[in-house]
Amino acid sequence: MSARKRRRRTAGLLPSLGRRLWALGRRVAQRPQLLILCSLLAMALWALWGYAQQADAFRITQVSFPPGHSLTLREPIIGTNLWGLDLHVLADQLKQQQPWLRDVRVVRQLPNAIQIEAIPRTLVAQVRLDRWPPHLVAPPDGGAHSPEPVTARPAGGRPNQVGGWHPVDQSGFILPQGSAEPAPHRVRLTGLEQAGTALRVGRDNTDERLRLALRILQKWRRLPLPLAQHLTEISVADPQQIRFIIDASTLHQAVPDPGQAGGGIEVRCGSEPELDTHLKRLQAALKAVARSPFAVKYLDVRFKEPVIGPRSS
Repeated sequence: MSARKRRRRTAGLLPSLGRRLWALGRRVAQRPQLLILCSLLAMALWALWGYAQQADAFRITQVSFPPGHSLTLREPIIGTNLWGLDLHVLADQLKQQQPWLRDVRVVRQLPNAIQIEAIPRTLVAQVRLDRWPPHLVAPPDGGAHSPEPVTARPAGGRPNQVGGWHPVDQSGFILPQGSAEPAPHRVRLTGLEQAGTALRVGRDNTDERLRLALRILQKWRRLPLPLAQHLTEISVADPQQIRFIIDASTLHQAVPDPGQAGGGIEVRCGSEPELDTHLKRLQAALKAVARSPFAVKYLDVRFKEPVIGPRSS
């Protein structure tokens, strides 16, 4: 549609709207009983709303908090009118106390109660931070922490504190609750030591390398079962040569402790734009070697004919 036609259509809309409003006004003037009825209804609703804001029946007597969370109210709301409380402002104040929650909802429960609901984040993977400041680990009572930067390695090339594994959601939010060992059933995202920006716990991270790993994970999980469930690690140390580690049980081969270095099966792929093609080759390659008499160490699917590397005995 040309700009001239759009201007013509917009210019014709206002007179049309004015004519319709004028016609509606004439109909109401010709039927005064309709005008009186609408006025009485509006006054009744206004009076009912005024009563609801003043009635003792709607004064808050109970506030229910979610179990396992130490959310607190800045100001007491017991005795406050249920309809006079700004739920959005209260929810924002509570969310600031525990930013690792995806959301906090405040719900009215008639006639005189408030229900507070904590919506947790959906954790999809875990990342290792070489500096793990103890104060960034959430205490048992779930108290809030101020997010601080966590660098990959201090000067000298060695971490000055024991590293920790932290869960991360699909948006790149790294939770402060960490552990010295990786969670066994959560995908590890590695190769982030060369991230362009310092990863921070307790907030969303926009580093492109972390975003890349999360996008790849989302793409992997669209693969058919059971392959989609056997991923244990994604490495983006070189974005042009993406690496996966899959559980050896994918090929029905027993490998001691796939979580350890050298365990599991390494899958060598190219860059992100090539990933769809390479994952299709992977599925075909897995079918071909599922009953292989030798243990597989790696699968290189960057070539039209995937390369299968045997594991040394």
